[in-house]
Amino acid sequence: MPELIHGYRKLAEAVDRNVATVHEWVDNGCPVDKSGTTHVFNLDDVLQWMESRNRINSDEAGSEELKREQTRKLRLEGNKLEHDEYVRQGLYDTTHEFERVTALALEHITNAARYTFDDILSKLPPMPPERMQAIESMVTDALDGLTLDNK
Repeated sequence: MPELIHGYRKLAEAVDRNVATVHEWVDNGCPVDKSGTTHVFNLDDVLQWMESRNRINSDEAGSEELKREQTRKLRLEGNKLEHDEYVRQGLYDTTHEFERVTALALEHITNAARYTFDDILSKLPPMPPERMQAIESMVTDALDGLTLDNK
């Protein structure tokens, strides 16, 4: 039984894309049926359209692994179309985005290091409070020193 998706918005949600990307796909030949005022997409037909568009061998079309790969490619193509549109409209600064993502990654690394440090400390034998404070201070200073600046 085919999986039917009613509306541009719902297809966009199903493939993790924005509505503008789905409209662009339809403009480029993505199969869609109109039922009254609603546009109806057959997910298998959409994936087959992407398959032919991406020149995937038809003898592999039935496998679940290929279906997952097709869905992944569909999402990647949608990401690229969305990115290209944002850049075209001047809404996307790649340098700023890189810095934002790098800062987020650094924050996750720092948090993981703090968690690991706390876990290690909890397994150490008891020590004098001043020694514990000195160790905690050194680790905190080291973690606080992590930065994106090359100064």
